[in-house]
Amino acid sequence: MLSVMLCACSSDNNQETISENVAQEATTVKYHGTNSVVVQAGTTLTYTADIDVVVTKNSDGTLNVTYPEYQLAGTVMGDLTLGTVTIKNIAWDKTKNAYYRDYSADGITQHFTSEGGAHGMDKDYPLGEKSEITITKTEASIKIENSFKMGAMPMPLNATLLGKKQ
Repeated sequence: MLSVMLCACSSDNNQETISENVAQEATTVKYHGTNSVVVQAGTTLTYTADIDVVVTKNSDGTLNVTYPEYQLAGTVMGDLTLGTVTIKNIAWDKTKNAYYRDYSADGITQHFTSEGGAHGMDKDYPLGEKSEITITKTEASIKIENSFKMGAMPMPLNATLLGKKQ
């Protein structure tokens, strides 16, 4: 399992506060932070990359999140590069008290490259089954939890980004 997470936590988040703080009055806000990618492959392995994620507020109140291309060096599969990807129309979910989207059926693809390991890969993979994103906000930061599964790979990836507004 590979996990990538962007995190900002608060127990009293609400849609208006998150929406205002995430995109403020501008339509687009950049957040910088450490993206922690967790892989469950018999044991738990964590890899990190400092990245800038762009959050765009849509006119209907939903959010789009764009991840840049980033590298994870020295993984069990070699040095990995995950390509730019945008997840669109992330809506407010009252039951989760966060922005949430299951994007498994959205047809999104992401380029993935593995170098130096036994499993050299270099192609676009669909982000399918069990791909979902959750965005929460504290006063000082944002947390984006993005679990996704690339193509027929056996394990999902879990990414968590804790970011501060730039």
